[in-house]
Amino acid sequence: MTSERRGGGFGFVMLLVVMAVVLLLVAKSWKNFGTAAIDLNRPGAKEAAAALPSNAPDGVSAPAATAIQSHLTDAKAKTDAHSQKVQEVLGD
Repeated sequence: MTSERRGGGFGFVMLLVVMAVVLLLVAKSWKNFGTAAIDLNRPGAKEAAAALPSNAPDGVSAPAATAIQSHLTDAKAKTDAHSQKVQEVLGD
């Protein structure tokens, strides 16, 4: 007689627990992401929306858009400096 070992048990339960935790973290993150959008009904929101840079994505507040733009500018400057150093080392 051969005995077959069937799946399930502790490993399956742990898989379900991990999936539930991941789902909760994603739901919490999604909720926080949704609250970052501009609520045009609150006082001063229309002025903040008008102050957005022209290239800001939809739903991004003016301070956040400014911070994103400054980070992008810094990243571009660092990338350009690194590229220049690589070109100097390669002698091109």
